[in-house]
Amino acid sequence: MLAPALIAQDIAINEIMAANSTLVADEEGDYEDWIELYNYGDEPINLEGYGLSDDYDNPFRWVFPSVVVQPGEFLLVWASGKDRSLIDDSLNGVMREVYHDIPGYTIDDLVNHPSYPDNPSKRHIVSYGFDAPVNVGDQYGQRMHAWVEAPQTGEYVFWIASDDNGLLYLSTDEDPENISSIASVPGWTHHMEFDKYYQQQSGPVHLEEGQRYYIKALMKEDWGGDNLTVRWQLPTQTIEEPIPHERLFWVGGELHTNFSISSQGEEVLLTRPDSIVVDEHPPMQIPLGVSRGRFPDGTGDWYYFDQPTPGESNTT
Repeated sequence: MLAPALIAQDIAINEIMAANSTLVADEEGDYEDWIELYNYGDEPINLEGYGLSDDYDNPFRWVFPSVVVQPGEFLLVWASGKDRSLIDDSLNGVMREVYHDIPGYTIDDLVNHPSYPDNPSKRHIVSYGFDAPVNVGDQYGQRMHAWVEAPQTGEYVFWIASDDNGLLYLSTDEDPENISSIASVPGWTHHMEFDKYYQQQSGPVHLEEGQRYYIKALMKEDWGGDNLTVRWQLPTQTIEEPIPHERLFWVGGELHTNFSISSQGEEVLLTRPDSIVVDEHPPMQIPLGVSRGRFPDGTGDWYYFDQPTPGESNTT
């Protein structure tokens, strides 16, 4: 079946990857296929009702929610088969973002580095509680953050353990802008050593049952051992160590189609709500670790890229 004729639009399929092995991971740490769109026009475009598909006979195989792409903005959609089209879908767990190749041991060394906070080396959801992997590297920093839901109303106490320095923040509500620091590690601790410094323990914090609060922990590792864990005490005096994953939620905002792309070659279509095909990539084999993208962005011809650039301009 032939695809409908293309018409002039300001949104385009800009780059696709059909065999992503190590380049970039989704919010769960999985290396999935991806499709990058680009708005090369002068006006915002709301993609609500647009279809993405790998099948000419079913152009609306996956349908966009209300998501606006600003002029000059890239939008990455995971072709993972996970089928997530609600921007506010939440996952149980805490987001862990790691920033490699940063010397020093202080939190300032992390937060003043150019890569923080928007360009982590890797990111994934930790699904077993507020506890980072132990002894995994040197000279790196990490941010672990999520929304924590109070199971009952009352006074809570929080602790942080880390190697090296650590800092724990909690918001007064769901808004990350309303955070303040409540505990810290001024030196270093062993894994889950919560009583080395008095600063590791927060004062009592009043939380309301069913309310979610934004929580964030920062840690900076220099050399040697490394760890980061957060625990809390409920109003019943029960200590949960670490805070379990079922209390933690991550609102990722990442889009996932209900299909993946065959590296052996299949079409990828972007279709308007009125069934007009806006753009397409024809069926074509794409090798492992290589992408196909437009150069220049949005309007150019298709090329193979051995250095893919998800979410960025195709300049490699």
